[in-house]
Amino acid sequence: MQRYLTLLRESLADFTDLDIKTVDLAPALQTLKKYHSKFRTLRHHAGNLWHSFLHSKSRCDLFHILDGSYAYIAKFLPPEKTVITTHDIIPY
Repeated sequence: MQRYLTLLRESLADFTDLDIKTVDLAPALQTLKKYHSKFRTLRHHAGNLWHSFLHSKSRCDLFHILDGSYAYIAKFLPPEKTVITTHDIIPY
């Protein structure tokens, strides 16, 4: 996803009237290592939900979720301002 983010930012760089802010919702690896391995996934997703809720209150024109596996956070974002990119759906 990092490569896709880089390509997306590069393709939008010519639009000087855009102010693009990147927000990584996931907790840092160091934070997750503090938890027992059984609880890391729970902590990871709980952190994503909490941060998405906080960012939903910000004044953004568009929220773009780059990884479809995080689409569940869209329920906390304004639907008219939210885009989710889903990759690798060929098997479906």
